[in-house]
Amino acid sequence: MRVWDALLIAASPIVALNGLINWDMFAVMLTSIGLLIWSRKYPFIAGGVLGLAFAAKFYPVLVLVAITLICVRSGHYRALARAWIGAVVAWLAVNVPVMIFAWQGWSKFWTLNADRGADLGSIWYVLTLAGLKFPAVSAIAFVCMAISGAAVCWLVLRAPRRPRLAQVVLLVMLCFAIGPSFWPAKFDFVISACIALGVLILMGGLGVSMQLDRARGRHPDVAVDSVRAVLRILIVFALTTPF
Repeated sequence: MRVWDALLIAASPIVALNGLINWDMFAVMLTSIGLLIWSRKYPFIAGGVLGLAFAAKFYPVLVLVAITLICVRSGHYRALARAWIGAVVAWLAVNVPVMIFAWQGWSKFWTLNADRGADLGSIWYVLTLAGLKFPAVSAIAFVCMAISGAAVCWLVLRAPRRPRLAQVVLLVMLCFAIGPSFWPAKFDFVISACIALGVLILMGGLGVSMQLDRARGRHPDVAVDSVRAVLRILIVFALTTPF
């Protein structure tokens, strides 16, 4: 990845907004550092940092899954073992004291997600609003993620060329994001889609406007101005009307 690509991600308004609504940025920071250390070929330290990230949020463990697939594909089992040992040691060092002195609070996260029903923003919630009832949404969502994850494993291990770690991480993360029983705002897909659509509408309108300027002289000015006025109304309507 180019250096400026990372800068564009860091400068994203969504990244800034996430820092105000949740502690995910802490896990993102640790995950990014862990991937950087892994690229510098320090598997034990990288695993330890990813273990700390897993202690903050669940999804960083998926990065370890991606590392596992890459190492199995390339035969780097020693580096894989070191990474997992570092991750387990770091995770236990953070979690064991809390488990001992505050078991109820520690276990709340796991029990809540295991028993969670169709929550706001998920496809399961939309289906529930449509009148379809699912008795065990969390179990169904887990099965969907497991099936898609197995497909990713098969693809990574059977692809003609060994994929890069970043590509595998992206696929694994998509499996995690597709079928959960909840869809928090911090997942950002809806926000990103709205921004992308808005930019597409705006840039498309500007392009048509430039073409209208070129049409002057070939067509009456009244006709060109009328089309431009209608175009402005449509752009404003598209940018301000909710889905």
